[in-house]
Amino acid sequence: MDYVNNKKRVSILSPCYRGEPYLELFLENMAQQTIFDQCEIVLDHNEPSAKELEIVKNFQKAYLNSLIHNIVNKVVPVSLSFNNCIDLSTGQYLCVGNVDDHRTPNSIKMLCETLDNNPHVDFTYGDFIVVDSLGKKSGLIIETVKYNKDEFMRGYLIGPFYMFRRNVIPKVGYVDEQWKACADYDFAIRLALSCAGAKTQGNLGYYLNIGQGATQGGGHVPKNIQPIERTAIELRYGLYDKTMELKGYPYVHAARRYRLDYVLIHGKWQPLEKYVPNYRKMLSEREFLRKAFEKEYRKWLVRHYSDVPNRTMDAMKWSLTKMRLLEKVRHLKENILS
Repeated sequence: MDYVNNKKRVSILSPCYRGEPYLELFLENMAQQTIFDQCEIVLDHNEPSAKELEIVKNFQKAYLNSLIHNIVNKVVPVSLSFNNCIDLSTGQYLCVGNVDDHRTPNSIKMLCETLDNNPHVDFTYGDFIVVDSLGKKSGLIIETVKYNKDEFMRGYLIGPFYMFRRNVIPKVGYVDEQWKACADYDFAIRLALSCAGAKTQGNLGYYLNIGQGATQGGGHVPKNIQPIERTAIELRYGLYDKTMELKGYPYVHAARRYRLDYVLIHGKWQPLEKYVPNYRKMLSEREFLRKAFEKEYRKWLVRHYSDVPNRTMDAMKWSLTKMRLLEKVRHLKENILS
């Protein structure tokens, strides 16, 4: 592991797996940041190829004390890799550095200025452009909304180029390592629940969308897991109306296999209410929505199983009965743990 010798103002957190097509251009793009002398790149490098190692070595020679390089010999989920980056970082401010995305030259400087000028603000974000090829500068412009806590508690509105203060980690916790695809969504909701946010004006960068990132099932992430984890996060925070709106019923059974009221940090389970103020109270206030959701979910189950041929109906009815029993056991375990 290679360390930067002195603390920097900003740490760029960069989990990396199969990054060979992107890594060299990413590092060059980071070096072009107008305040790069105040930054460190924290690269948690999963199963790097020989070419990737050569790229990192050359960069470290050209930019001394600018890159912390941690080699992970056996690939880990991106959520755990992101937490590794946090642990290795030294910066006052932490920002996301996905190796397949590029920033505008002033991106990090603008984010820093928002936090510098607003001591009460804990995280900041801004507009970006979605592109369909590496290095492209034109595409779909995403104008992020002005910060509103209620809205940011309901969706992933923070975008891919956000920055947050290091000192919020004890308050919001690390990324939940049980998620394989939607850890950023869950973390963003916890930021909104516990912290103050503000939008930074201007285009912050170019988000590459070619269907190969973690949320599209690329790399070591199982395919089709994104809607399951999205549904699980909605259930975790009582966003039952959103699950109904998105017709997420096919994913509910799998979503409930996650530990919704616990977070996995550094391999240890911790109660979610440690990081979400008044968590039980928040869920109790949404009990009427939960009841409405359960009613619609039961209707969906009936419709779903009624489409099955008669010869398999007995098996389907047994599966439904078993599912209900499992749900009761799960609720009992949760009550015992709480």
